[in-house]
Amino acid sequence: MASTLLTVQEAVSRILASVPRPKETERVCLENALGRVLAQSIFAPRDVPGFWSAAMDGYALAGEDLPQDEPKRFRVAGSSFAGAPFRGSPSRGECVRIMTGALLPKGTDTVIMQEVVTVEPEGSVWIPPGLRRGQNVRPPNEDITQGALVLEAGTELGPPQLGVLASLGIQEVQVFRNVRVCLYSTGDELKEPGEPLEPGELYDSNRPLLVALLQTLGVQPLEVGRLPDHPDELLQKLRTASSQADLILTTGGVSVGEKDWVRTILTTLGRLEFAQIAIKPGRPLAFGWIGESVFFGLPGNPVSSFVSFCVFVRPALEQMRGRRQVGLCPLWARIANAFSRRPGRTEYLRGRLFVDPLGQPTVSLVGPLSSFALSSVASADCLVVIPEEKTHLPEGELVQVLPFNGLFSP
Repeated sequence: MASTLLTVQEAVSRILASVPRPKETERVCLENALGRVLAQSIFAPRDVPGFWSAAMDGYALAGEDLPQDEPKRFRVAGSSFAGAPFRGSPSRGECVRIMTGALLPKGTDTVIMQEVVTVEPEGSVWIPPGLRRGQNVRPPNEDITQGALVLEAGTELGPPQLGVLASLGIQEVQVFRNVRVCLYSTGDELKEPGEPLEPGELYDSNRPLLVALLQTLGVQPLEVGRLPDHPDELLQKLRTASSQADLILTTGGVSVGEKDWVRTILTTLGRLEFAQIAIKPGRPLAFGWIGESVFFGLPGNPVSSFVSFCVFVRPALEQMRGRRQVGLCPLWARIANAFSRRPGRTEYLRGRLFVDPLGQPTVSLVGPLSSFALSSVASADCLVVIPEEKTHLPEGELVQVLPFNGLFSP
């Protein structure tokens, strides 16, 4: 382990170079595929929509029958609806009433929008001259062409992807197996919400916070528990977890206190890659291996645990789930509050995004800034990234922000 602090980027790079991509796959139906990651690319088995159709409500006719110099009267031979097409073929001087998405009748290639025609009481219509042949129709492959690459392997399946798969008639897809995660909080001072507190005790907020963060990534933990500050029990539990989990996640016990046993046990059971990062909040973070299981030991302070998960654990899980693209996607906004601090660590402040009167994306800082104050996260909607070399940010300076809606959703 290096004696100097790793930068955030160095730590992320080492993590992603170390954690594996998945190999095991399974087939699931579309109803169970939300949030899963494709293991195979999808090529279109058919055209979509698959037939010539109307792009709007109107009247379908043969383009060669369009009037040239003056309005022309057409007899309406019938109607074509989506799912109930006109079965015949209109003759010259005839048209078919048609609705958006309906199959074009045989022999027609043009749809005249209903707003430009004049309807006679007996049902015939007058169509004006000067209209273009082939207008207002959709070809069979307007959306998707048979054989085209639709979704690449490594794509996470959200509602739009599931919709396009259904439009192709695909019922099942090959996806990567879910990541198996065991999650434990440590600390004799922790109690379950609802239990009475003794002096010096706290309710365990990290565990439900981290469970929820895992669930937003489509990960249901195999086991969730609270462990005492006792080295033998910790060692036995982590050894057992390593036999069943792809990733073990703990919170607390990674600093240098007398009861901070996690790093020592990790060194005993497996391999500690690093344990100190130039980040605020969250400098103590243990990353390594226990057998074949990836291990993250997050700090015990709630904000530190939250930030560490978003910055380090989330990209690792994305890669282990098989996502083609991993990592955070920052935006830029102007900071509404001047901010000063000592340099040396990349800092993640809590903020709220808004649009100023000039239409500029702007972020205001949300306090308190203590690594213990989880209320600041609950009041925020983004993280504000302060580079390690920065000492002062004047009001209005551009800063990177990480919106929560990109961190909490797949």
